[in-house]
Amino acid sequence: MLPRLMRRDPIEGLLRRHAELDRLFDALFGETDSGAVVWGPPLDIVEEKDKVLVRVELPGVEEKDVKLNVEGHTLTIEGEKKSSYEKKEGGFHRAECFYGSFLRRVELPRSVDIEKAQATYRNGVLTVELPKKEEAKSRQIAISTGR
Repeated sequence: MLPRLMRRDPIEGLLRRHAELDRLFDALFGETDSGAVVWGPPLDIVEEKDKVLVRVELPGVEEKDVKLNVEGHTLTIEGEKKSSYEKKEGGFHRAECFYGSFLRRVELPRSVDIEKAQATYRNGVLTVELPKKEEAKSRQIAISTGR
């Protein structure tokens, strides 16, 4: 018996890809069930010899609108961005508002000492400094001559 040939609809494939992209953009920049805009601020994680630094860019976000929490070895950064812009010029009036919550979770290495974590917020940049535990810090070992 010969295999059945199936016809492919190229439009169906495009529509399926379009729906996948819509879901991806909604997950990254879309709305929650409540209609609030979800925004994921960019962050950098830098591991140095004696500490781990997490830097988060939060332009337009006030310090009081940011919450930090560590549970287990997961750092959660959440808050809300509230900004508005208004310009009146002659017969022209423009007003824009942006309100949205954000949430970022960072899995921390087991080598950090969570109890000694410190956070600073300056010029729209949040920096979380997580020192490494003493036993996790690298050490240089001197080699002695066997004589």
